Amino acid sequence: MENAAKDILMDENEFKRVFGNLAARFGFERAYGGWFIESCETIIVLDLQKSNFDAHYYLNIKLYVQGLFGNEYRREKKLVKTDVGDVFTRSPIQYSDIFDLQSSIDISDRINRLAQLFSEYIQPIVTLGSTKAGIIELDKTGGLHVLPAVREEIVKLLGNY
Repeated sequence: MENAAKDILMDENEFKRVFGNLAARFGFERAYGGWFIESCETIIVLDLQKSNFDAHYYLNIKLYVQGLFGNEYRREKKLVKTDVGDVFTRSPIQYSDIFDLQSSIDISDRINRLAQLFSEYIQPIVTLGSTKAGIIELDKTGGLHVLPAVREEIVKLLGNY
């Protein structure tokens, strides 16, 4: 029975490899232990955060807005490891089991659901989140929650939006 469980469970290295391959397929570049997509207006970072208690990961999605509160960002380690971003979210709850490496999800199902997460959740954030106006649109439609002070500052940067 133990061998059967090993056949369907994905280890941490394989999970990170699969996640990284999907991130690359969706246009992200690996750096500093995270994955980056940059536009002239924003930097979007994906960070897999390992639980301290079990074989579980959390997907942190961080958006950094150029010029927000006078900040100019560049790709660097602190954007992955210590900073929370101007806008922060995690993957939706319906995907939490794919980040639990002890759950009994078949490897192919886990890969398919990760791909679904990218296409249905991450890609729309990337598409709209690459611009300030898109971030406001995501906030209006419920795709992201933007804190009021951040929203107000983005609107100021946009001018007459």
